[in-house]
Amino acid sequence: MSPVFAGDNVDLSLSPGGVLFELDDIKPGDVYTRTLTLTNSGPIHIYGINLTTDYFNSDPDDDGSDLADVLYVELVYEGMKLNGGPQLLGDGLPPLTIKELTEGYIWDNVGIGIGSSKELNITIIFDQSAGNEYQGDSLEVNFTFAALAPEVVISEIMYNPTRLWGGSNNEWIEIYNRDDEPIDMQGWTLNVGVGRFTFPENSVIPANGYLIISGDQFIFNYIYDISCPVIEASLNLDNDDETISLKYGNEDILDFVSYDDDWGADGNCKTLEKINLNGSSEGDNWEESLINGGSPCSENSINDQEPPIIENPKAPDIFLGQDQTITVNVSDLYGSGIDEVLVEDLKDYKKFDFQPDTSPVESGFIKITKSTLYIPSLGYGWSNSPFGSRDRNIGSDLERDLIFGPNNREFKVDLPNGDYIVTVLLGDLSYSHDNMDVFAEGDLKLDDISTSSGQIEWLDFFVNVNDATLNMEFSDDGGIDPNWVSEGLIIKSLDNYTMQPVKGTIMGSWWFTHMPKYATYYTIVEEPVEGEHEIRFYVKDNLGNTNDDVKTTYYVDKTELGIGGKIAYLCHENTCNSGTETKIIGWLRDQGWEVDGKKYNSWIESELNDYDIMICSDQLEACDISLNSDIYDLHKNQEKPLVEISDSRSARAAYNFGYTNDRYGYNRPSTTDLFVTETDPITVGYFGETQIFSSGNSGSVMMDSDLGTEVIDLADFNSDSGESAVFKVDLGSNGRYAWLSWFNGYSFFGRFYGTDPSDLNSDGEEILRRIINWAQCGNSTGCEINSNPNGGGNGGVYVCDEGEKRCSDDILQGCQDNSWLDLEDCVWGCSGDTCNSPMSFWSCYRECRYNRNHIEACFNNYYWMSWFGNYCPET
Repeated sequence: MSPVFAGDNVDLSLSPGGVLFELDDIKPGDVYTRTLTLTNSGPIHIYGINLTTDYFNSDPDDDGSDLADVLYVELVYEGMKLNGGPQLLGDGLPPLTIKELTEGYIWDNVGIGIGSSKELNITIIFDQSAGNEYQGDSLEVNFTFAALAPEVVISEIMYNPTRLWGGSNNEWIEIYNRDDEPIDMQGWTLNVGVGRFTFPENSVIPANGYLIISGDQFIFNYIYDISCPVIEASLNLDNDDETISLKYGNEDILDFVSYDDDWGADGNCKTLEKINLNGSSEGDNWEESLINGGSPCSENSINDQEPPIIENPKAPDIFLGQDQTITVNVSDLYGSGIDEVLVEDLKDYKKFDFQPDTSPVESGFIKITKSTLYIPSLGYGWSNSPFGSRDRNIGSDLERDLIFGPNNREFKVDLPNGDYIVTVLLGDLSYSHDNMDVFAEGDLKLDDISTSSGQIEWLDFFVNVNDATLNMEFSDDGGIDPNWVSEGLIIKSLDNYTMQPVKGTIMGSWWFTHMPKYATYYTIVEEPVEGEHEIRFYVKDNLGNTNDDVKTTYYVDKTELGIGGKIAYLCHENTCNSGTETKIIGWLRDQGWEVDGKKYNSWIESELNDYDIMICSDQLEACDISLNSDIYDLHKNQEKPLVEISDSRSARAAYNFGYTNDRYGYNRPSTTDLFVTETDPITVGYFGETQIFSSGNSGSVMMDSDLGTEVIDLADFNSDSGESAVFKVDLGSNGRYAWLSWFNGYSFFGRFYGTDPSDLNSDGEEILRRIINWAQCGNSTGCEINSNPNGGGNGGVYVCDEGEKRCSDDILQGCQDNSWLDLEDCVWGCSGDTCNSPMSFWSCYRECRYNRNHIEACFNNYYWMSWFGNYCPET
């Protein structure tokens, strides 16, 4: 198609469009500028433009000179320079001649919406250094603009889904966007056979992302439970053969495929997947998916086979200085077998901000100027001063300034021997740079890095230090700009752990192998330090493949416990010398608490106001609050936290406050066998109100028949002896109260036994730590000073999709939909006698079918499976 010339206005919807420059009798140094308006009259959004030139050169001397060789072009689009000419060589942008433009010049991110326009300035500059042979020449040059088609392809098709995957109502087609920018597909059409679907408003496909067209949006989301745009359309895909085409603008075909059932995926729970997304649409570039249900909104399974995938790594709930467990769930989708799971715990070691002396320093970073030279007492610095530094006065305190130089410069940091991840910042917020290299320990780590104006690259590499010093070198290989530039670097120490399996891959009989397989792994982080940590996970399968690293972050929050606080201890005698009191007071002081102890009736309200917590010990006088009205008033009416520690079955303070009234109003101070069984059940407690921790015992148990209406059994209301329980007492605005019995001391077969009331073993310390934390702060980890910015509790982070999902605490450590039962309930509901009737089958089907983690529980019953009669064959 010939270009349409229309003065200074180019309508890109009439692609291609052009403008004509006529340059007569020009001489070196002449400048010609023209402002164009690029418009889009519709019907589609324009994302990219290809500019080309063609020209006619008049050479009156016929000396063979070509004026197009010395005429440079500068393009300024909406105020932003796209390239450079002789006047702008210092900006680092590549100059272009008219002759070079005949090969075409493409720029993305044009962003001209339907009915809108943008401004483009074209400046032609006659090189001042051109010789006399160009004198008197003339040139006619056409600038032709063509809108570029988006990089969008049809990537996956589910044309004959079984009932398990939604049946004929859930036919779907996946579209993939290969571009780095989101694309609005409004006005595009999808043609299926003789049917035609026009994409509505807000049909946006993310950058390098996916969009699904499904016959039933609700069913698709219900089955796959994934987050990507889903649009509903009547597809009616033929189960034998069909032609699908995706059209853009004036019926331009972006992509098409004509599939046949001989290609596969015909009613066997599989999909058709495009092998090479940049390849053709012929049958040899399509293949049946490796996994049942296909891979909507993710990389196709028939690409180079990936190893097992880590899902939802759960960072631990950590309090300072204690070993913690990290647990992850691994899905082995391809059945290649999980060989090992590795976790790397990265801790900030050193962070350096490269800058001029007068620039602000990024918070938490060490200031480095070109004059910061290495000396052993400092432990870091340059071996020789770099050439210079600059502050661009834009951007963050870290990215706004830099150090640069044309010559190689070494930066040294003293480090303990070990493994490290180093992040280097390269680039410049004001200028472009090219061919930058970074070496570490003599090895080339970053090669030929180039950045455009305004671009800062954060680049990671691994390094092993074995001589107590990290030696880094910055250099530049030449190019348009001769300088290397860097804003700073971050060094993280790296601890490697091999994760141990705690739950093996679930395998059933042959009909079960089509389901995703998973295993749960854990590792121990020893004495984590305070601050933010990044964890990277890797999986290696039995074939030696390793997956891309999966990252999450956890926080070790500083707590008040161990840092300071004041406890008023209400002792039985003046000396506070009972076995339990002596051990507990000594331990609290070792943790950093200031503990003052004296006889229970010696305390007065005015002095107790200065303390964070009150603790009473012994179930007789010391905790008989009726003998001390000041203590009663402080807790009951002024919300001063109180912890009652007893060496018997009674709870005297709870009795005084009426916390143990039964439903008939009778106060029963001795109805409980009061001790905390294990540390794990405690984690479900701490409700911000009053709690009683109890475990069943054949001798005495808090029966639900004895509980008052304000006391809630959070276990299962089972009154049989031997059942453990955690109780919450609703107290309105009263202060926090916790009751800990030291009647039994050590764990045996899941219970604490023993007769030594002063046995403060490691489990007892953990229980005491959590109870005091809760009494003071309302949670089991203490009062936060450094809070976790991403939520997820005190110190812990779940990696879950936002919105419809939540983080669950079931054994899978996965993300579950709010409407689903946890795994144990689902297994209980789908096994044994519960699968002996169609109604039970349907109940099981309804509750478990569409949840990937739960469906296995349903399918692990052959009778139920046979009754339903629609399973997927073995993969």
